[in-house]
Amino acid sequence: MTGCPPTLMRINSISIRGLQRNAFLTSETNVRLHHYGSGQDVNPKVSSDKLTAFGFQSISMLHGWENFFIAAATAGATLIGLLFVAITLGTGLSTPHGLDATRAFLTPILIRFSGVLFVSLAMLPPWPSVWPVGIILGLFGLTGLLYQIHTSVNQRKVDFVSLDWLDWTLFSVAPVLGNVSLIVGAAGLIAQRPFAPYAIAGATALLLLAGIFGAWRLTLWIAKSRDKTQR
Repeated sequence: MTGCPPTLMRINSISIRGLQRNAFLTSETNVRLHHYGSGQDVNPKVSSDKLTAFGFQSISMLHGWENFFIAAATAGATLIGLLFVAITLGTGLSTPHGLDATRAFLTPILIRFSGVLFVSLAMLPPWPSVWPVGIILGLFGLTGLLYQIHTSVNQRKVDFVSLDWLDWTLFSVAPVLGNVSLIVGAAGLIAQRPFAPYAIAGATALLLLAGIFGAWRLTLWIAKSRDKTQR
């Protein structure tokens, strides 16, 4: 390169540097493609930080629960419709005593079925973070717990049907446990604890069970009232 002009030497130097840079970029691209193809992360720390910042890593604990909450939402919506049918067939609910019984026993059943539907629908959207759904479920569980305590006090004041310990357990204790489990599950969801989906699913099952039992007792009361009316 002794006899080459300075301009030609500068062009050759730039070309060599460009070839080296292209070779480096090609090599880096091949390494990234190799890592992506093998399912490994190129930079685990950076990727983990991005996932945590946007909530995708923490929300992964809800994967696999879609079918459960879809089934629960379907059951809640169906039972709400059947409950309205039972009310239209009922007799004696329009009397003053029947209205008191409706507020004390029938309205809580509707609230439980609606709660099952609400919780299930809240768990199904692809939330960007666990914080929104955790706060929503926590507030809903706290509201449901306060409502159930108020309802249990009113139920004991109404002479509707004779209730034994099993009836009171499913009318009052099961909904209280369900709302407590929902609050615990919501807190666990925010704290990214693995028990959170199980607590929320348990709360959904308890509310659904309490609502079904209450609807069954209401159906029996309606049947007895119709027999008395026909006589």
